[in-house]
Amino acid sequence: PMDAQTAQSAAVGAKYNIALQVAFRLVTFALNGYTLRHTSAAMLGVVNVRLTLLYSTILFLSREAFRKAALGARYDWALVRNLVWLSVPVGGIVSAGLTLVWTQLLENPLVEGYSGAAAAFALCAVVELTTEPLWLLTQISNMPRTKVVVDSIALLARCLVVVICVQLSPGLWGFCLAQAAQSVIMAALFYVVMSREASKGRLFLPSWRDFLPSAIQGVPWYRAHPPHLRERYVGFMQQSLLKQFLTEGERYLMTFFRTIPIAEQGVFDVINNLGAMPARMIFSPIEEAYFTFFATLLAPGNSQDTTRAITAALYLSTLLKTVTLLGLIMAVFGQTYAWLALDIYGGKLLSNGDGVALLKAYAWYLVLLAVNGITELFATAISTVETVRANNRYMVLFSAVFIAAALTFTGLFGAVGFIYANMLNMLCRISRSTIQIMRFFSSRPLALRQGHPLAKALPRAQVAGSLVAAWVVTSISEAYMHSHTGFFVRLVHIAVGAAMFAVVAASIYVWDRPFLAAARDVWANRGPKK
Repeated sequence: PMDAQTAQSAAVGAKYNIALQVAFRLVTFALNGYTLRHTSAAMLGVVNVRLTLLYSTILFLSREAFRKAALGARYDWALVRNLVWLSVPVGGIVSAGLTLVWTQLLENPLVEGYSGAAAAFALCAVVELTTEPLWLLTQISNMPRTKVVVDSIALLARCLVVVICVQLSPGLWGFCLAQAAQSVIMAALFYVVMSREASKGRLFLPSWRDFLPSAIQGVPWYRAHPPHLRERYVGFMQQSLLKQFLTEGERYLMTFFRTIPIAEQGVFDVINNLGAMPARMIFSPIEEAYFTFFATLLAPGNSQDTTRAITAALYLSTLLKTVTLLGLIMAVFGQTYAWLALDIYGGKLLSNGDGVALLKAYAWYLVLLAVNGITELFATAISTVETVRANNRYMVLFSAVFIAAALTFTGLFGAVGFIYANMLNMLCRISRSTIQIMRFFSSRPLALRQGHPLAKALPRAQVAGSLVAAWVVTSISEAYMHSHTGFFVRLVHIAVGAAMFAVVAASIYVWDRPFLAAARDVWANRGPKK
């Protein structure tokens, strides 16, 4: 059946992407840790916040709307390809304008070579835009693994160049060279891999020349695309601006409002990236894989089917409970192992000052991030056109709440205020998605015979008790570690944490076997039991 095939595809895709993400992230994690010990907090702020924000803003404004317009289009490949290639000249214009803003209007961070570095990062973004037709091909041809592998290799190359350059001379030029290596290697790999796929007949295109823009019936390539797609582009651009702000909100506020000093921005960004690793490696692949599953299962015309609603309830409760338990475990152990993790990873640069408080707060933020990911993807899958419009209005409201909260909380608590503001934003979004989910199942009572999926996602009391016990015991162990010195006491603290993790895992096995059985069915692609 199609449902089973979609579920199997989602599970396999999620497993593969998680494994690949973990493998590459662990390598880059180690390389970044080395870099932290050979650079300053101010340099991290300039590179990881100011310059990276310029780079990501150019990419997002230049390609996101084109991507959405092209993916939903049902036109000849040549017409769609020409539209996507417009992202390159658009990117050139955007990069020139934003580079002037970054170098002339924003406060100069007083780091040697800053203006040249901004121009270099902007140029790298334009180079990466030349791969957009190939990215579109990977989506149309169902080749997501190609993109994951290419991105990961390019990121690994960037980290290696940074490590070499900071060892030779810890200046901005090394980070520029590393960014150039990432962009060039990504573009080269994309063209080599996709050209080989075309030559072997695995694509619907006979030659690599079909990747490039061309005139159609005498019309120049930059005009040879349907007017309807231009209209879709304009509509998606409006949505993209809001999405970009929600994604990079803290960095924009740091950059334009100077809410915290540049050195604190560097530490915040490192902690933010470190804390986000579980989301990128585990939660995001699950969300990407199962959005397609829910969208197919509950497509218009199918959503009233009782069997499909029951299947949706099972998968929703299982996925939601999985990420909730993972998030809570990370949050609990994050409170008592944040200092040790940062001291091992980045030394005194991270373990002294605000780094520990930031990571502890981010550990709790991960719980909300995980829950929002699953509830929001389900809510999106069941949304009607009217619901989407209403959600866009709510997103504008939530953006205003985030801005007000971030400006207020950073004034009161410093950099950690950004995380508190993000928590508030996630709570707002979870509330909105929860209302939609409850409305969906309230009209399908037969799907709730075994309990409401949101209620079933809550951890059992015994499991919650084991998490509290783990926090108490590891807190005592951490206090003992700080009152003594030496490598041995650190090992003892780690051993205590491993033992308490085993206790939590055992409590789930003993008192929540129905969940484990459902999880095995979901991840083994068997679906709900009859």
